Amino acid sequence: MTLSVKEYSATRKTKIRLPTERSDELGILARTFDSMITRINTTQTELERLNSDLEKTVELRTQSLKDSEGLQETILEAMSDALLTTTRTGVIRSINQAALTMFDSTPELMIGNNIRNYISELDSNNITEMSNALSMTEYLNAIRENNETFPIEIRINEAEFSGEVIYTTVIRDVTERLKSEKLKDEFVSTVSHELRTPLTAIKGALNLMSSASIVKLPTQAEYLLKIASNNTERLLVIINDILDLQKIESDEMTFIFANTTINSIIEQAIIDNTAYADQLGVKFINCTQDNNINVWGDEGRLMQVMANLLSNAAKFSPQGGTIEVWAEHTANGFVRISVKDHGEGIPLSFYNKIFEKSSQFDASDTRRKSGTRLGLSISKTIIEKHGGEIDFISQESSGTTFSVSLPEIASFQYGNTRAHKSSQ
Repeated sequence: MTLSVKEYSATRKTKIRLPTERSDELGILARTFDSMITRINTTQTELERLNSDLEKTVELRTQSLKDSEGLQETILEAMSDALLTTTRTGVIRSINQAALTMFDSTPELMIGNNIRNYISELDSNNITEMSNALSMTEYLNAIRENNETFPIEIRINEAEFSGEVIYTTVIRDVTERLKSEKLKDEFVSTVSHELRTPLTAIKGALNLMSSASIVKLPTQAEYLLKIASNNTERLLVIINDILDLQKIESDEMTFIFANTTINSIIEQAIIDNTAYADQLGVKFINCTQDNNINVWGDEGRLMQVMANLLSNAAKFSPQGGTIEVWAEHTANGFVRISVKDHGEGIPLSFYNKIFEKSSQFDASDTRRKSGTRLGLSISKTIIEKHGGEIDFISQESSGTTFSVSLPEIASFQYGNTRAHKSSQ
């Protein structure tokens, strides 16, 4: 027994035969020791199996982690935007390849340096303060290693990693974007000065010839003049919409506010758009019962909104249909102007896009109707600058009602300024 125990303790094996067949205490001890060896061997085998499984799991997890890290590294290196991580004070801890390319630098020069040395307008020692300052700045100027400056967009986000707060900074070079915006502005300026003026002159000449005040024209010539006049008018609408959109985007749309009677705007808008409605075989009806509804607004801009709503209603109304227009007081101190048609309505899937630029829900139908599809987007901006809202209710095959809500003049606070830009 003693030799067997010593041998097993040293080698975890024993070849000595124990007297397990005896019936005395020695036999009981031998059988107990033999059973213990069997259980130990079984447990050791199971532990070896579990250890092997654990090693395989660890290996798979390690490979998966390596693959994930490799994927993240590939994504970071493939980014066109520069990505930097910094401490709270702005010390750069890591960078991607795009950052090195953007700043024409090396890891040795950038890592450990302060981000303020590359973006001088970040003049704070605290990244959080830098991030707050960014909300007041559209573009910043960055500095390459050769001291060349270039415009950038920058976003700073805070995150926690291994119990430590780090800051990720994404930087985008907007040089090409600004060039494109400049080209667009130049194009809009060209449209304004080089196209609108001659088109207005052409339209006046065509209208004069069509009026028969000069000479009576043959029927075919009158027909051709009408086509030319209609297309000239359409081009002027397109040009004016583009110019208005450009003014909105640059926050330069001007408003002249005054005490404005809503019913007079409705009546004039109906008069101005009646000829267009007649062409489509529809009729406007002013259903306003209260003629004493006033708002503090820009009459010309509100006329622009009404013209858009009335022309849209006419376009999508069935021939022979009517379009009801009315204004009314609401319980919350607002005035609501409504334009209701009885057309096909607006598809539910299009509700969220109706006020987007260049939106359309029926391309085939819209192509045969004039317009730029910018009108509702422009109208929405105009109404919001008046402190109001524009919305609609529609049912397919049952028509659509567009509603404009404006603060009533009695509840609208205003100063003595009559003309200002939309940003004021």
